[in-house]
Formats: sequence, structure tokens, C-alpha cells
Amino acid sequence: MFKPLLTDLFEHEAAGSIRIDIHKRYTLTDAARAHSDLKSHRTLGASVFTI
Repeated sequence: MFKPLLTDLFEHEAAGSIRIDIHKRYTLTDAARAHSDLKSHRTLGASVFTI
């Protein structure tokens, strides 16, 4: 169910018809800090983990 939706999303992003702004990037070792930042509203928009 989600795969076609994600495929569409990534196709639109690759084509430039939408833009996904990533506000904050965290490493997996910073998961506790990411949780704290999200919980205390210190981040806006998308936050992602980099692998």
C-alpha cells in the first residue's frame, strides 16, 4: 500500500515538482538527542537519521 505512494513522492521530488526541506539530520548514535529535540520542540520541519 505505501510503496506506490512513496514511489510517487520520490519521483515528484526527483523531478523538482516538490521540495522536501530537511531541517535537522541526526546520526543513529544521536537518537536520544533527536528524541529530546523533537519532544521539546527544538526542531521544525523534517528531521531524519543518516545511516
